[in-house]
Amino acid sequence: MPLLTSPLPMDASSRAERLVGGPKAVVLCLVAVPPAVVALASDGWTRALSALICAVGLALVPMSLFSRRVGRFVPTSAGLFLLLTVLTLPFNSVAFVVDMWAAFTMLLVSLPKRAIRAS
Repeated sequence: MPLLTSPLPMDASSRAERLVGGPKAVVLCLVAVPPAVVALASDGWTRALSALICAVGLALVPMSLFSRRVGRFVPTSAGLFLLLTVLTLPFNSVAFVVDMWAAFTMLLVSLPKRAIRAS
């Protein structure tokens, strides 16, 4: 019988595949604040899209710190919201600019890093 057991996997690859608490998670949560303001100030499809972007930043990001499966949805949903923003919102409106930059920032920050091979 082993003396020390750990319920958490201590594998380095499992940590690299998911978001880890730190500056990236804080940035992802803070990026959701401007779309929340746009959602409160608008109506219709603009409100729905901005609220969804806000929900990803304020709900999925903290959940992804604990679950690797949920962490896979953050870049996917950010890319989908970027596409929906470009296709549906009026070009150069305030909601377009705020939602586009929020979704783009979420997408770039949430993408996993490549593993560096030591030669």
